[in-house]
Amino acid sequence: ARFPFHTALLEQSMLRFDQRPPSLRGYLNVVVSRWNTGGDRRTDVDTLGMFGDQVWGCILDCGESKGLVFKNGNREFSLPEAKGLVYRRSDQARHEWTYQPPAKQGLRICAMWRFFRGSHVHWLMMEESARDKW
Repeated sequence: ARFPFHTALLEQSMLRFDQRPPSLRGYLNVVVSRWNTGGDRRTDVDTLGMFGDQVWGCILDCGESKGLVFKNGNREFSLPEAKGLVYRRSDQARHEWTYQPPAKQGLRICAMWRFFRGSHVHWLMMEESARDKW
């Protein structure tokens, strides 16, 4: 399926960070997350082997957000959020920090996109018996 509006939105967002977007065909992974954080305090960490280093996101709705809370051991950092905010996470923010919404935020909707590593796509296309040998 083709989504020209969404593709243009993703490319324009990446260009705002002076990043030349890679081809959005083939390896693109888009996830729309909806967290109702009245009691949902799950902690997430990114899957490193499947995806490239950079993750992009756009806050579609964040209620009374005080921002995402990032944690690394005893260290904690809050990233303020607002509807329409575009962000990029890479390096230590992906590899060494977990993240979760604040305790009482309400509804949070975020579109996130990232790119599968070529090696992962290759692995997915292999016969199951060959994957075990990989």
